[in-house]
Amino acid sequence: MKKHTNRIVQLLASFSVSAVVATTSVADERLTGLDDYVAALMDLSHVPGVALTIVEGDQVTIKGFGVRTAGAEDPIDGDTVFAIGSMTKNITATALAIAVEKGDLSWDTPLTHYVDGLAFSDPYLNEQLTLRDVLSHRTGLDRADLIWFARKGATRADMVSRIRNIPRIEAFRDSYLYNNFMYLAAGEAIPAVTGVSWDAYLNEHLFTPMGMTRTTTNVAALEGMANVATPHYLKPERAVPTEYFDLAHMGPAGSVNSTANDMATWCKMQIDGGSHSGKQVVPTAALDAVRTPLTFMEHAEKGHIGTQHKTYAMGLERMNYGDGHVVYSHGGAIQGMASLISFIPDADLCVAVLTNGETGSGVRQFVSDWVMDHLLGIPKTDYLSDFNANLAKRRGRNAGAAQLHAATHAPSTGYEVNATAVVGVYSNPVYGELTISEKEGTLHTLYGTAFKGTLTPHRGYTFDITPEDPVRAAASPAPLNLSFAFEKSGKVSSVLLQMPGPSTSGIRFEPVGNDKPQQ
Repeated sequence: MKKHTNRIVQLLASFSVSAVVATTSVADERLTGLDDYVAALMDLSHVPGVALTIVEGDQVTIKGFGVRTAGAEDPIDGDTVFAIGSMTKNITATALAIAVEKGDLSWDTPLTHYVDGLAFSDPYLNEQLTLRDVLSHRTGLDRADLIWFARKGATRADMVSRIRNIPRIEAFRDSYLYNNFMYLAAGEAIPAVTGVSWDAYLNEHLFTPMGMTRTTTNVAALEGMANVATPHYLKPERAVPTEYFDLAHMGPAGSVNSTANDMATWCKMQIDGGSHSGKQVVPTAALDAVRTPLTFMEHAEKGHIGTQHKTYAMGLERMNYGDGHVVYSHGGAIQGMASLISFIPDADLCVAVLTNGETGSGVRQFVSDWVMDHLLGIPKTDYLSDFNANLAKRRGRNAGAAQLHAATHAPSTGYEVNATAVVGVYSNPVYGELTISEKEGTLHTLYGTAFKGTLTPHRGYTFDITPEDPVRAAASPAPLNLSFAFEKSGKVSSVLLQMPGPSTSGIRFEPVGNDKPQQ
């Protein structure tokens, strides 16, 4: 899930991530060295802040590291709000499981029977695809994330209506294929059968009964709220603040915001079998349902914990942790923030990590692994060396994209296409329309409501897309490209949108109507 501020905020030279705020801390020799370890990860990655939740039985430890905004001094603590991205999926699945236990929904009724306007490109799915299929990512449908990413401010109904254009690219119920659109569709089953929005249902059945008072379902709720972390892009030399991505139109897939303290409450509910303060908030059958493994996930490496099996349940990954435990987990990442929750019910252990730096840093996973390994007595690894290798690999990919872009760039003083001739509307059957316009001799592109940029010559008929958002432009290792293809007559036959890097694939848009733009 990446947008806007009006300028790049430089880090102050005096910034240090070593400051630690312990909201609740119980001395535990097994965690000796934790503070220094987290500070080292933050220094290496430039992640400005981390909030850490550790729940082991009745012992709760909350730690805050660093600051809410790079270059400022406001510290992270247990009440600091972060966007938790796709950690929302476990919350959505749990809410749906409650609705199933109440008899409002069924796991095995076709989802189209509940959600108005929902249809699929493969007619077979209209009468076969169920909540169980959707929540376990076994629909076979393409992700098509650019559709929702470029349409901030759209309605959920509009997003649901676009699902009918998304192709099935894998066999139905055959393999794991992550899909945000499907979680939106699943969440929309709640208002369909209860008359209550997904947002209100979560508040009524989960957040309010458990006292999760600083957990919200949209960015609008953060306005006027104090102690809110700022999202950051991460460059090799600094963190770059940006704005929250408003994900309200895809809410059930990833729009929840929360804190380390509220995550402690969620963790405790998980390891206490659905109860909170002696009251059964989530039925045991609901917890069992969302934890049941449904879809096999491939894993190329065993890692230091010796992964033997990995599956996706509903809103949770399930895998072995060492030889004696099963861990349930889910990460979240949305424009400048990354998070992770992991819990092992048979060890009464849950760890949640919230960060205000983008997911590629690896901080969330390496903090969680360190804590869980030390509390469970898992043989240790050289965490910092592994972290450095992971970070170098990520930065190497970014550097490679930048180098490839520079190597293929042919400096030009002007367009090699007739700027006014390529102006027009182009369409893709899945992704919809892309518009190219011209103003004062400069080409501009617009896709959706939020994907806006200026076209500058790259090489031949290929152009770089410079985002209108200066923060995004500065943080990206290399720009997206837009390439024109022409018929012999000189008319534009198509436009190809490509991501940075060596891939030759992309999204192809064709001119709308019979009057094609002409070179």
